[in-house]
Amino acid sequence: MNSVLNPAKMLLKAAFASRYVRAVATLSTGQFIAAAIPILAAPVLGRLYLPVDYGMLGTYMAIANVLGAMSTLQFAQGIIAEKNERRAILLVYVCFLSATAVSLVALVVALATYHYMGESAAYASVRGWMLMLPLTSMAAGATTAIATLANRHQRYGFMARIQVLAVAVTVSMSIFLGLLDYGVHGLFISYFSGQVITIVAHLRLYRLLMPELPKINWAKLVTIARRHRDFPFYTLPSEIVGTINLQLPIFALSAVGAVPLLGSFTRARQLISMPLTLLGSSVGQVFRQRASRDYLEHGTCRPIFKRTFLTLVLIGLPPTIILMVIAPDLFRLFLGRNWGQAGEVARILAPMLFLRLVCSPISTVFYFTGAQKQAFLLMGAGVVLVAIGVLPPVFSDTDPYISIYGFSLAYSIIYLCFLAGSWHFSVRPQ
Repeated sequence: MNSVLNPAKMLLKAAFASRYVRAVATLSTGQFIAAAIPILAAPVLGRLYLPVDYGMLGTYMAIANVLGAMSTLQFAQGIIAEKNERRAILLVYVCFLSATAVSLVALVVALATYHYMGESAAYASVRGWMLMLPLTSMAAGATTAIATLANRHQRYGFMARIQVLAVAVTVSMSIFLGLLDYGVHGLFISYFSGQVITIVAHLRLYRLLMPELPKINWAKLVTIARRHRDFPFYTLPSEIVGTINLQLPIFALSAVGAVPLLGSFTRARQLISMPLTLLGSSVGQVFRQRASRDYLEHGTCRPIFKRTFLTLVLIGLPPTIILMVIAPDLFRLFLGRNWGQAGEVARILAPMLFLRLVCSPISTVFYFTGAQKQAFLLMGAGVVLVAIGVLPPVFSDTDPYISIYGFSLAYSIIYLCFLAGSWHFSVRPQ
């Protein structure tokens, strides 16, 4: 009997593995296309816009990213982990309500930022765009919840296509408005155009997944929120802290008035991290589903952990070495003479972004193994480390480049700590 069952089990495992590979391939292909579009357009955009333009947009996006991390209060993390389909849908509703509440916080932030920027000559011309922060926050919450539901239903084709469409719209609008000499306002209009495409597509998918929307039962919403309360209590602070840490160089460079360097930092990080981040995101979405299932069924996800780790290292190492050797010349040649400083920034950031590529997908182990508290403690320690590295130019008359060096070193240490922690928690305690 065992001789009959063993080949069957092997076939099932092979089929499951092939689905895993196909899912990663689907997401990776679409997201690599999405990454290739702005990279291919970069020579044109680099000659239509200046570093200072990207510095202003980068300030808005930094604030929006912090609010986006808050938008669902991290209840979205529970959608894919929830075993019951109806409870998963209720969590989507909880995310929508959370996004509405956070948008009110975003309104206060928007008004405060609008007032503050009115006192700055560098930012006065773009402060009106800050009033869009509540809408950006609301859209981020809805998109996150629906995208997580789509991941639960393995709608990887949609997730890949919408990335391509949103990026294509943003880049084409940026070129068109740049040619019309819209300046920095062209970047803002293009950014919001991509957001509109993304939220509309996700709302359409939500209606396809939920043709008959269930009635809202407030008592059940409260119950499901309590069931997943660890996410807002522990994961949310960790995510907020992590997001602030990632944006801290932008806030620091903005505070000291180094807007051209801020633009170079923003553009360099965007161009070199986009393909790595998109690949990490696509691998992470599939890894989390497979690893969480393995952990629940077998008490360990180390086999898929090892394969994912080695794959990401092999993919990320060659471009990292290239950037560290020729990034300044590459940026001047590719973007134009105004962007040599961005190449220097890219060289500094390359090792950190490599570790981010490897760590980000795998660190989702903390979420489905119930190690949110430990992730929060690690990120809390990282706050101190990043602040020590990034903030000296804000409080003393030192070279703003110190913020970038300190940021890269601090986050490299943080990612290594998260990798070690993910390995430790990938096996259920006996």
